[in-house]
Amino acid sequence: MKMREAAARPIVAVALVCAIVFGVPLRAAPARTVSVLAVWRIPAPLAPDSGVQSVEAGIIAVNFLGPELLALARHPGAKATVAVDPVFVNALEHEAAGQSALGTLASGQIGANDLRAAQLLDVLSSDVVPDADIAGTPVGKRYLADASAARLSLMGDTAARFSQVDDIDFAAGAVLVSLASNGGATKYATLLHKNALTGQDLTTLSSAFAHACAEVLSMARKAAASGELEIAALPANEPIMPLIINAAGRRTTSPFTVDVAGSADVAAAIDEGLRMARSLAPEQGAAGLLSPSGAYNDETAVILQARHAAYGIFSERVVKANAGASAEAVSDVHAAAFRAYLLETSKADKLPVLFCSDATSNALDSQPPSAPATAMADRLQAAVSLALSAAPAQEPAVMVLCLNGTGAVLRRADRALVLDDLSATMSAGRSIRAATPKAFLKEHRPTSETYGYAPGSDVGGFDLWMGSANQASLWNALNDARKAAGGDSAVANPAVRDALLRAESGVWYLALAIPQPRYLLDRYLADFRALIAEIYRGAGKTVPSNVAPVQLETPQPVGVPGT
Repeated sequence: MKMREAAARPIVAVALVCAIVFGVPLRAAPARTVSVLAVWRIPAPLAPDSGVQSVEAGIIAVNFLGPELLALARHPGAKATVAVDPVFVNALEHEAAGQSALGTLASGQIGANDLRAAQLLDVLSSDVVPDADIAGTPVGKRYLADASAARLSLMGDTAARFSQVDDIDFAAGAVLVSLASNGGATKYATLLHKNALTGQDLTTLSSAFAHACAEVLSMARKAAASGELEIAALPANEPIMPLIINAAGRRTTSPFTVDVAGSADVAAAIDEGLRMARSLAPEQGAAGLLSPSGAYNDETAVILQARHAAYGIFSERVVKANAGASAEAVSDVHAAAFRAYLLETSKADKLPVLFCSDATSNALDSQPPSAPATAMADRLQAAVSLALSAAPAQEPAVMVLCLNGTGAVLRRADRALVLDDLSATMSAGRSIRAATPKAFLKEHRPTSETYGYAPGSDVGGFDLWMGSANQASLWNALNDARKAAGGDSAVANPAVRDALLRAESGVWYLALAIPQPRYLLDRYLADFRALIAEIYRGAGKTVPSNVAPVQLETPQPVGVPGT
């Protein structure tokens, strides 16, 4: 490198002399830019009931996806990607067709003791945040108070118990504030001042809500056709793919390790995701895929290639974990996430891969509600400056932001302003060039090749999902049910497929690793066990009497000083 620099100095000197003596102007070096790829992840609904899933998907669509699409439309040059779970899209399409639990509730078919009523309370109290003006209306105030009461009710507080009339008023209020907070304040001014909302009101609002969801789907398709939006895939229900394939390469003698050997299931989940993306944006051709939690192993890449994914996106921790010991190697690894690669999956095939800038993505995702609406875009601009200093000058720099569409931004009252400011920065920010993964890879064909990496995820390893005796109990329950249903052939059985893929979601195993209220953990376990039972029943087998037993800590009573 030093020899090359030394040889270049005389050329530079001659150029300077020519400029001085002969008045030849020197061209200014073009300003460097970073291609920023904003990838918004939209997961599957968590509600067990399909009718409630439709409501959950609609709430996300109206309160996040709609404002994001409007922000893109307002700022020519801004681009974004949504990596969408196919289960979400299916649920949203049902909501857009008016097929959801809202109509069932409005007609009186869901009573206060119905499990669907509790699921609706959970969904509607978690993901709806009215803007400041709507929050000050009678319905807005009542919704906020009832949302707090709903959380208490779900925790078992009998004083906060909801009647059927309460359920209807609360659901109608949640839908109303969602519609009003996203452009419908004038249209629904009269309803916003009612002291109670009835079944008839809910019927009217559910129809309007379905229309709003259909409009979001239409906007997404148009944005994809114009190129300002790319539709990427998530594998159905977001399994941690390396764990399902081969326990991420861990030996089965390692503590808490269960090898499901579910490559066929991962292929099926990927296929569902890729089909969904193609159906929403047929003009885009083959879709790429965002790996849940950035999880990688070589076998995952091989399956992605075999299923004809256009590219794969993984965590930057995967590539950074492969650093050498030299200063040059460490420097190269710091820049590794800012370039695209061709990953050799066989002698004849190479898969384009990109890596999420995890630290920047987390910083953008974790902006507190009290932060100004510009904070997200400001943090992005600062991150781009750092990327320029780390990325090799001779290569096109790319920053992949893996953002959570159901995270902190959804729970901000000013989310429309946040998304608008981010799109404005993406379209006209200093040193920023907005792009989508397919467009970037088409313009900048990767020249760096790799033969693979050690298994990894955005938390480093895989203990977060397979690292305790309780988690091993869930994995064993899944493994036993899958074997009972036919092993690799189980996923081809329509009576088994949905429950099997849902039981392989990473969410169940993660639930046992993160601190959360006991009632939530109990609910996750109950839902998981119900899926395991459904696998057995779908295969015509007897459900075991004790599915996925776990040992949870018993909450200790609060002691009184002096006793």
